[in-house]
Amino acid sequence: MSDLPPAVASERDQIERLFEHASPCRYLPPAKWAAMRQNALAFLDEHGAEAHRLG
Repeated sequence: MSDLPPAVASERDQIERLFEHASPCRYLPPAKWAAMRQNALAFLDEHGAEAHRLG
């Protein structure tokens, strides 16, 4: 995670700050939100640097 570009690290930090059990959308069940949040964090950890490089 420490090798993430600053923009990606910032985005990851912002997603991580969102409470996983409180959906940011009233039509999105908390369980689905928790899974989406976790998948977003995993994507940024695994592919964030490459995605940033590719634009």
